[in-house]
Amino acid sequence: MGHLKWTYLAAGAAAVCCMASAPAQAQLVADGITYTLTEMVVSPTMDDFTLSITGINGTADTEMGRSGVQSFAFNDEGSGWSITAPAGFTLMSGGLNASGCDGSGSKFFCFSANTTPPKTPALAANSSLSFNFAISGGASLTRAARTGPRRSRLGSSPESQAAGLKRRVAGRSG
Repeated sequence: MGHLKWTYLAAGAAAVCCMASAPAQAQLVADGITYTLTEMVVSPTMDDFTLSITGINGTADTEMGRSGVQSFAFNDEGSGWSITAPAGFTLMSGGLNASGCDGSGSKFFCFSANTTPPKTPALAANSSLSFNFAISGGASLTRAARTGPRRSRLGSSPESQAAGLKRRVAGRSG
């Protein structure tokens, strides 16, 4: 009987470990484009994020003619973080407007493309883009502290982050 208890305990511990390392996702569909933000815990002090954009210039895309991403921004609810920008982008503090990262607002961080995508040619129908970035820091990123702050990093809710992504990424570049 004792061996059976240890087997259940070991299985339970393995299940908790697997759940703890499962990626967290927030998804938005706006203007016919699907935006998925995935967070993967690398260590207690580092998380990797992937922003995937799918359905670009597909039949559901209400704007069509998209050629790339000029910039995108996220809420910055923490302090003491180190943020690594996606390849081809520069990290800037502040939010953005229709012209790109504008440095305004202390509660945002923004990624600006090193080269503004040309307006033409448009990406192929049903194209996908993916951008990877990392956030690392001290105790504020530990598993115990992440329970609440994770959502604030992604936005206070998927709906509020969705509104931000719609404004920041959904439009054509340039």
